[in-house]
Amino acid sequence: MIDIDLFGSWNTLKATLPHLITSAQKNKSDGRRSSKAGTGGRIIFISATLGYTGTPLQTHAIVAKAGVDKLAVQVAIELGPRGITSNVIAPGGVTGTEGTDRLIKNGNDSSVVKSVPSGRLGTVKDMADVVVYLFSDAGNYVNGETIVGKLNPWELSQSAV
Repeated sequence: MIDIDLFGSWNTLKATLPHLITSAQKNKSDGRRSSKAGTGGRIIFISATLGYTGTPLQTHAIVAKAGVDKLAVQVAIELGPRGITSNVIAPGGVTGTEGTDRLIKNGNDSSVVKSVPSGRLGTVKDMADVVVYLFSDAGNYVNGETIVGKLNPWELSQSAV
């Protein structure tokens, strides 16, 4: 998990950083008007909600994702002045994904989604919409943030037992 989640995020950042810096320099935003050329250097990391309340037998995943969360914040602090934004999406339960499918036996079972304010699990489209927002002009000032889904995976695993 640490190799894939944390080191994978670190290696992706290292490989893309020169391109992010170039893009950020070409497409600076002053917050008053849109850049016709693009939105600059943006990076979005994917995390999980496992560690927010703790989840039994998931220490490896929680530690790896905590590292990703802190990596994203450090990138925002260190590279924000150069025009790069760094944010995290921690989606919670998303229908049709391996983790959620493994943890929920009955899909959108009402007992599982009770804790979700919208009354349903997230969808891949919901996550894509968050990405569009963060990459758009509307996300210019969002930096060092984690956008969190509302489903607690521990509650999911309890419903699957």
